[in-house]
Amino acid sequence: MQQLATKVNPSEQVIKVGSTGDSVRFLLTGDDSNGSVSVFEVLVPGGHKIPAPAHKNDAFEETIYGIEGVLTWTVDGTPVEVGPGQALCNPRGAVHRFDNYGTQDAKDLVWGPNRLLRSLLRRAVATSSTPIHYDVDATTCSAKGAAVLLGRILFVAIFVMSGPRHFSSQVVGHAASQGVPLASILVPRSGVLALAGGLSIQLGYRAKIGAGLIALFLVPVKLMMHKFWGISDPMMAQMQMAMFMKKVSMLGAALLISHFGAGPFSLDALRLQSKTDSRV
Repeated sequence: MQQLATKVNPSEQVIKVGSTGDSVRFLLTGDDSNGSVSVFEVLVPGGHKIPAPAHKNDAFEETIYGIEGVLTWTVDGTPVEVGPGQALCNPRGAVHRFDNYGTQDAKDLVWGPNRLLRSLLRRAVATSSTPIHYDVDATTCSAKGAAVLLGRILFVAIFVMSGPRHFSSQVVGHAASQGVPLASILVPRSGVLALAGGLSIQLGYRAKIGAGLIALFLVPVKLMMHKFWGISDPMMAQMQMAMFMKKVSMLGAALLISHFGAGPFSLDALRLQSKTDSRV
């Protein structure tokens, strides 16, 4: 760890944003704190919408503290007004931007733990309204987005393919033989859950709800169809336990998606970006 100099505002620098009076004043960067924190002020004149793009931070939260006036921070499409003495935490992964819809100049203090915050904020100021990830460059963003899309497709392939099969007499009969009550009613309905949830996650449309549908599908399936603890044959018990644990791992993935959402390259991301851009 490098030895840091004790100095007030070691990265003091003001960057003007356009010609409207908007500015970013850097106070501390990761270079001044061994990467632990970056601190800057944003100043937006009354009635101005800052031309910097909406962005999100996949690796960290960003904290805002109001100093003067009122800035409106739009976080995942929801506007939040931050005034003097008020604080707001932007969650990691949330698309956000800030504008001043009032008549008084507004100033907020912003900090977050990222060494690249300063240089990439400069890039964000200079670019279009495409969302910027502070922690990666554009090439890495595209690669990570493609990986997330592929992961979604691979995860739900089994649900999308098997969902329609739940309407077949063979699947209904097998479920009934395993002790599933009202199999002729519940099995087709579970197929609807699997297919709807799978398509939701695959397309990235309301993926958190889709993940909930998958979780709702998996819980009764693993409890009713794979009761390995009640099987006396060791070979069959081992097989059913493997199937049970497979469903448990799928449930874990569904719960992660229900919390984090579809990620990039999804209809949800386009919807959130559209909401944010509509306020620009």
